[in-house]
Amino acid sequence: YLYHALVYQRVSGAPPLTAISMLTKRNSTDTIESMLATLIVNYRKVVGKALAPKCVVTDHSFTNLNAILAAFQLGDLTTYLDRVWALPEEEDHFSLIKLCKAHFMKNIAVNAKVKFPKLKPKQRRLIMAYFAAMTEAQGKNELYATFRDFAQLIQSPSIEE
Repeated sequence: YLYHALVYQRVSGAPPLTAISMLTKRNSTDTIESMLATLIVNYRKVVGKALAPKCVVTDHSFTNLNAILAAFQLGDLTTYLDRVWALPEEEDHFSLIKLCKAHFMKNIAVNAKVKFPKLKPKQRRLIMAYFAAMTEAQGKNELYATFRDFAQLIQSPSIEE
C-alpha cells in the first residue's frame, strides 16, 4: 500500500506538495496513524506550531478514517459524526474529513448495478446525479433536501419502468 499526505499551497494554481509518503504491506489503522503522527510531530518541529488542517480527503476506507480520527484526536467515528451533525448550519465547515468524490461515486456506481439490476443505464445515471448533488451540497439543509428528493424517487414504483 502506498500512502501520501499532500499539502495544498495557498498560491493559486500551485501544485500540492507531498508532506509524507509511506509504502507498507499493512493496511491497518495503527500503521496509517503512525505515519500521520510522524507528520504531525515533524510539522511542529519545522513550523513551530501544531498541524491544524482545514480538510483531510480520503477514500471510504474505515481504516483510513479511524487513523485520521485517532491521529488528530477527534474521538471515535460515532462521536465525530455526532459532533459534526450537531453543529449549526453556519458551522458546517467544521468537518475535517471529506470523502474523495471519485472513490465515493465509483462505489455508488458499482452498488447501483448490484442493488438495482433491472434499472436501465439512464436510470442509474439519475441515481448517480442525485449522489453527486449530495456530495456537492452546501450545508446540511441542502443535503437533507436532496436526500429527501432521492428517497422519494427510489420509493417510487416508476423507478424501474
